[in-house]
Amino acid sequence: MPSIFKIISKSGVDVSPRHRSDIDVDDYSAYDHTTESHSDNVFERPRPDDPIQNLRPATNEPTQSILKYFIDGSRRVQKVADIVFGGRFFPMVAGQVGVAVTGRTEDSPYVKPLRDYCKVQNVISLPDKLGQEIEEIQRKLDDEFPIRFKVLTYDTSNQERNPNDLAVIAIMSQMLDMEIEAVTALASSGLLGPNSWLVRDGPLQFRKKLPKISAFQHVIGISKSFSTNAPVKKGGNPMDVGSLVTKLDIFDRTKCYCLEMSDKSVAFWYLRLHPKNRVPNPALDGVIKIEKIAQPWEVDEDGVEADLINTISRHVFNERNVTAYGSDTRWANHIYPVYLTEKFLKASLDSQLKFNGYFRETA
Repeated sequence: MPSIFKIISKSGVDVSPRHRSDIDVDDYSAYDHTTESHSDNVFERPRPDDPIQNLRPATNEPTQSILKYFIDGSRRVQKVADIVFGGRFFPMVAGQVGVAVTGRTEDSPYVKPLRDYCKVQNVISLPDKLGQEIEEIQRKLDDEFPIRFKVLTYDTSNQERNPNDLAVIAIMSQMLDMEIEAVTALASSGLLGPNSWLVRDGPLQFRKKLPKISAFQHVIGISKSFSTNAPVKKGGNPMDVGSLVTKLDIFDRTKCYCLEMSDKSVAFWYLRLHPKNRVPNPALDGVIKIEKIAQPWEVDEDGVEADLINTISRHVFNERNVTAYGSDTRWANHIYPVYLTEKFLKASLDSQLKFNGYFRETA
């Protein structure tokens, strides 16, 4: 197998291979194309008087879950070389990005991969200063390397960010594009509806503009972690997210709030999945954030219907208890199908040893 470094060098680019530097970190908030801004605008109809709503009366009703599909995106990135251009060194970052979708059949509660919507892609992130040489590099890789790699570019004009961060942001952006494409395809195929919702592992507060807001009508995002400092109440008695969610008991949810973004409005609320005395950190463990992109009529009517918020919350609640107690530090914030989707996707990526083999210094 030829060397990727040699192929890129043929395009007249000065490549300086280096020891692999793993920059794929667990907390990738610095690279995520989402925002954690909040609003104290209550966004549900009718307006609740109490900031905390209890769902206990209906939680044990036997019912078929409306949560039928689950999507997760994952990435693995590392710095593999430096590109020397104009007397400066710019990172060359390579990785794999993937999207997995799992779903339930009508007669089974178990999820299985929907392989038509699952995709893994090899990527290389290079500085945009290379200009037209990027196209030549892509062409040579397509012609001479047996494994498909997509060449991405990152913005070198941003002097406030570490170039490593900028390279990873480009890869994260590609992963998000793949997720949005999968959601749009699911919606276009008619698989999503009032009784068949899609759950994304993560937030829906994309900074990217969505091609079709309507494609996300029956989609929710679930975040296992979230900012605790954002305000949810201003004025004489201010309150932040952390203060609010510590008041939640099992079966409780908060009011629904709304974040106004440039191209969309995102409704969100918080739900406690586990009793405080059964989790390591009673304040936050067992609490998740649920998001829904508001549709035009919900914006016009100034809120999501409370019945819909409660229905979604109850079905999410029934998906808890993903792993054996304590075997995963995030166990209290998992829901089971999302956990399985995440495991399937990570198993679909190449091993680190195999991926490193693509970047040998000699052919």
